[in-house]
Order: sequence, then C-alpha cells, then structure tokens
Amino acid sequence: MKKYQKKMFSMLLIISIMFTAFSSVAIASPDLNEQNIEVKFRQIIEMPEFDDDSSQLLKKIIEAGAVTGWYYNEPEQRFERLITYSDIQLTVENTNVELNNNGWGGVLTQTDKATKVTAYNPIIDKTYTQFISDGSTDTTVIFDLDISPMLSIDKESMKSLEKIESTLISPQASTTDPYWSDGEKGVYGYRLHCNRFNGYLGNGTYYSNDASSQALLNFFGSDCDWALASYSNCLADYGSNPHCAASPDTKQASCSTLIGHYNRFHMRTSYSG
Repeated sequence: MKKYQKKMFSMLLIISIMFTAFSSVAIASPDLNEQNIEVKFRQIIEMPEFDDDSSQLLKKIIEAGAVTGWYYNEPEQRFERLITYSDIQLTVENTNVELNNNGWGGVLTQTDKATKVTAYNPIIDKTYTQFISDGSTDTTVIFDLDISPMLSIDKESMKSLEKIESTLISPQASTTDPYWSDGEKGVYGYRLHCNRFNGYLGNGTYYSNDASSQALLNFFGSDCDWALASYSNCLADYGSNPHCAASPDTKQASCSTLIGHYNRFHMRTSYSG
C-alpha cells in the first residue's frame, strides 16, 4: 500500500511540475500575430521663393512634377512624393525583415504594444526609426527624406571649380570637361557631374548655387529625378562617396546610367522615364 502511495505521489508531483512549467511558458510567451509592414519614404523639396507674378511658372512646375509622382503641398509650401526603396534593410523589434519589391515585409509581433521599426539605408549609412502602435495587421511606415539640397549648392563640383579658378582657367563644360559654370546652357554630349537639370519642361541651364524656381523646373522630370524615384544611390551625392561625381569619369551622370540613359548632357524630349 505504501509503495502504491509513493508511486501516486510521484506521479502527482511530476504532473504538478509539468503544469507549472507549461503555465510559466504560457505567461512568458505573449501572443504573437503576423503583421505586414509597408515602408515608404516621403521625399520633400522645400519651395524656393517665388515672385508675385510667377503663378504661371508654379503651374508649370506642378505639371512637370506630377509626372514623376510629386504633388504640391500648399499649406506646407513644399513638394512631396511617396516612394519605395527595395534596398532598405528593415528591422522590427530586432528581427530582420525582408522587403519585397513593393516595400512590404511580414513579421510576427505583439500588435497590442508599441513596435519599434528601424530602416537602415546602407547607401548613405543612415538609420530611420519609428514606433507603431495602431494594432493593425497591415501598417504603412513613412519616413521623411528632405532632398532640397539636390537643387542647391553643387558642393562636389564647386570645390573642383575653386581649384580650376585658382589656376586662372575659366571653367567651361565640354565633351572632355565635366565642370560647369553657374548659368551655363546645356549642350548635347557635354560631360557633367549629374543630369539633374535636363527636365522636359526646363531650360536645360545649370545652376550651381541657387535653389530657384527655374532650377526646380529643370529638376522635375530630369534623369536624376527619375533615378531618385526608384534608387537610393543618388542620395549619396552629398556624402563622402557620391554616386554621381565629376571625377572619376566613371561616376559622371551615374543617375542616367541607372535608368538606361546617356550619361552626358541631353535634354529629355518627353515625360516618359
């Protein structure tokens, strides 16, 4: 009888331990739900100053920008567009998430709590972080990306121009020289740093240090604009290792090469990409 009681006690003890263990696991492991996350970047261009009589020019700029996805945010006085970069590295709560070509990725998360979403761009070595807590199974995360400097000072070229001017040689672009003077009119076949002023409705004129309304019109629909809509490479142009550069010549107008266009100056003859 005692032997039977000992056996029963042992069995009850084992069951109790197993129940406690399972309960602990259940408490320690929260409910996880599959969450689909879409990553978008909102590119922003702050509006240059306009004259009082430039309303027609603004309409023209809005028309040119719409082709590559830009819209005019009048209250904020800026242009915006939402784009997807498939080369972004996404991490959700320390879990690496693979994005498809449309910028979507799936991951198991606790949708009842704030979730940390981190996007890393290896091209420019920059990290973007956002917390989401809407509890939805399909969530879009939008990171702001100001690209206004694309229209302003061409730092890489200006440094090179300073060196050239110090030797008393007047900078002038040509089929062999990629350095342009401010206000220089584009000529087909001339070498250049970046095809960012060959937009269809623009005047094909290079502006090195003026974020003007005309520079914006030249940019919209340019090779650089089209490339920026699909590739993050051009975002590196103002860093230590630019994608487009006057030197070496293998980097000249690399934005044009990305979209299958001629990597020397040419005016775009239509809206098509």
